[in-house]
Amino acid sequence: MLLLQFISRKVMNRWIGKVALVTGASAGIGASVTEELAKAGVKVFAAARRVEKVEELKKNVGKVNGEIKSGMQRIGKKK
Repeated sequence: MLLLQFISRKVMNRWIGKVALVTGASAGIGASVTEELAKAGVKVFAAARRVEKVEELKKNVGKVNGEIKSGMQRIGKKK
């Protein structure tokens, strides 16, 4: 496990300061990816239909090396 963490850190170091777009960031895998990327120092734009959930995620993550910005996405037909 320790070796895996070391390898992960080395791989993630190349992304510090870069920007990532994560869709579906309000829950599940999207929320987890958003959190981990921000902790690793990546600037994350978290797109989701439920922006309030992303805002909640930002508060729960707290102070991290990266940054989380949120926005709403709408794909498909308008209802």
